[in-house]
Amino acid sequence: MEVEGRLLPQGRDFVIELRKDRPRERQNFTCAHELGHTFFYDSVPTIKYRSLASVEPHHDEQEEKLCNIAAAELLMPATIFSKIANDFLPSPQSLQEIARTFETSLTATVLRLHGLKLWDATFILWKRRGSALTAAWIARPNRGLTYFPPLAVGDADSSGIYDALRNGKTTVGEEWLTFQNQYRRCHVISACMSNSSAILSCVAGHTHAPSKPTAPHTPAMLPLPLEYDCTCDGTGWRSFKKDGRSYAARCRAAQHFTRCADVPQD
Repeated sequence: MEVEGRLLPQGRDFVIELRKDRPRERQNFTCAHELGHTFFYDSVPTIKYRSLASVEPHHDEQEEKLCNIAAAELLMPATIFSKIANDFLPSPQSLQEIARTFETSLTATVLRLHGLKLWDATFILWKRRGSALTAAWIARPNRGLTYFPPLAVGDADSSGIYDALRNGKTTVGEEWLTFQNQYRRCHVISACMSNSSAILSCVAGHTHAPSKPTAPHTPAMLPLPLEYDCTCDGTGWRSFKKDGRSYAARCRAAQHFTRCADVPQD
């Protein structure tokens, strides 16, 4: 079993061991987590450790959760953290800046933001499932008001998320994803590295469950996440120029997509 760190009792003192190969931000949280374990020692000390998994089966689950809470408060004190976070609007750049200020990971920062109910934004950790991506966990401001489907992915041919998976690079930017029959702008905060299959993304604002449409969607009324101008209204083909070449755009209205397919005319 791989461990992030462990707390070793030595006489009346303790020694914390951390993995050298982990990012500094993760080491910080692990160190603070292990310090939390010192409050739970009794007369018979045992070795405590934080594994790569969130909770090991033979661990005291309640103690692990309390140590995570203690670590978050130690690294990101509620009063100071709230004051700084409230100066930002939800965005990839804001999250990165806050995480950099407190020297914490993006994930720890996200969980702290929601734990203190500071941002109206939904964060999703994506995991690869075969050739598709699914939401592994979702951190949202209010579970009762915020809706999110179990599967919501972008266009695999033009998606920054899929590009990050293929290229093994970190991506920061914006992306449009399809949630049921609605588009939402998805901020790709931290994309996977070459040895990972996880992506953390953010959707600012609540994403409510769409009501059943009573009339066909009009693609022209929906935002077009394109790098070029296109006036496609879903009724046929529209011509446009890109990089000096002529193209025709065809809207896939039957699937309620406003992203158009590039079809060269020549």
